[in-house]
Formats: sequence, C-alpha cells, structure tokens
Amino acid sequence: MQHQRTDALPRNPSPNVPAKRLMNIQSDRGTRVLLKHLAAWGIPLGMLTILAMPAIANDIDMANVSLVPTCDSYTICVAAENLVPGTSYTITYEITVTPSSGTPITISNSIPFTASGTTFSICITQGLGPLMGSNSFSGSVTLVGFNTIPITFSPNPLSCPTPTPSPRLPCAASCIQSNFNGTAIGAGDTIWFNVHI
Repeated sequence: MQHQRTDALPRNPSPNVPAKRLMNIQSDRGTRVLLKHLAAWGIPLGMLTILAMPAIANDIDMANVSLVPTCDSYTICVAAENLVPGTSYTITYEITVTPSSGTPITISNSIPFTASGTTFSICITQGLGPLMGSNSFSGSVTLVGFNTIPITFSPNPLSCPTPTPSPRLPCAASCIQSNFNGTAIGAGDTIWFNVHI
C-alpha cells in the first residue's frame, strides 16, 4: 500500500474533486513556496542592509580654519552629519604651524558635544602665537570613532609682521652712564648719595 500526502496535488485530479477546492490547494501551495523563498532571501538581505548602515552614519564632512590678520588667533569651524540625536560625540583636531624658520608648533584640541539633531556645527576662536614671518599650516579633524578629514586653511601660507625692537631712550641728565663727575667708577666700588628735598 502506497501512502500519499494529503496536502500534495494529485497528478491527475479525479472528476470527484471540485474545481474550487483544487484552486485553493494550488493557491496554498504557491503561497507556501513564496514564503519559503522570501524567508531564504529576506534574512540575508536584511542583515546586509543592517551591516551597511554604519558606513553611511556619523561622519564629519567639513573643517575650515580662518586665521585673523593679527596673527595671534585662529577660528576653526567644523560640521558633522548623520548623527544620532541624544548621543555624545567628540571632535578632535590637530593643527601644525610651520614657520619659514624655526621649529613647527602643534596645536591639539577637542570639542565634546551631545547631538540635539542629526547635524552639528560650531565655530571656535582660540589664541595663537603671536606668529612672525611666513607660516604654513596643515592638519586634520576627526569625529572620534568614525572618520578623519583634512582641514582647509585660509590664508595658507600666512605672512605675519616681524616686530621691530623699540629704540632705547637716551639717558636723562640725572643718570650715570659711564663715570661720576669725570671720575671712572670701578667694578665693586660703592657710592653713597645723601639727598635733601
């Protein structure tokens, strides 16, 4: 005796099976096959979508530094996007100032913040120098844990004035320049003054 599955369609339906029941059986079978295919492909595709999400999230996309003409401060403006509101982030930056002569100076700083929306931007002014002569700039800014981009500087290089030393004022009539009443004052000698006003 051969067992036959009750949910399988007969190869040659007998005329005793109503046409409506035959259509329901075929429809049920098609739905089950469709669900099996969706489950087989839907889970891997869903996982790929989830894994791809961090690649488009949380990035810093702009960093500009403007240097004021006085050569003693700088303003850095940064912007980040694709943030998660309510999440704490930190932006760090490093600027290298290279004078035409002398040792390069490195400036490092961080900007902690909590995202109130999906974007964030800020401009901060900091003291610098004072710088003298020609100076070139390079640097980068990082959204910690996500990405790093180079900073755009304007102007670059920056020419700063070199201060000239102020001239010494001539000695007034009451100062001792090299001797006292025409007599040389030797090293280690002591002179006493008594003054009545």
